[in-house]
Amino acid sequence: WDAQAARSESAKEWPLAISGWTENGRKERALVIALGCLQAPLLAHYASTPWALGAGGALALPATMPPAGKWLRGMLERILCDRIGYTDTLTTVGQDALQFLRSWEADPHAPYNTADVTKLYWRCDMLRCYALGLPW
Repeated sequence: WDAQAARSESAKEWPLAISGWTENGRKERALVIALGCLQAPLLAHYASTPWALGAGGALALPATMPPAGKWLRGMLERILCDRIGYTDTLTTVGQDALQFLRSWEADPHAPYNTADVTKLYWRCDMLRCYALGLPW
């Protein structure tokens, strides 16, 4: 699994890399990739702010969570079921991301505070930059 996960990661095949690291027991690496390379782009792609509300308004999300979001929620649940060895920051960001995905799936029409979602995005992006060393 190590070789396949590393190969998938270098090819930017994030779901395969996450699955490979998880199967190999390197869940911390899988969690960093899931948050930095999938959660942040998912937020950026699907969250939108109605122009009339401005930056302080609520975010709008699609009524149905996309398959990528459902897959990511399932992987985060699997990875976070045992938090042995994770840093406090990684655990907190992972739990926040999982809670966001669960609430989106449960009630897609609920209002999401722009500042809260932006903070989650920023934290996921920082994990990608600093934990993985990926500047893009």
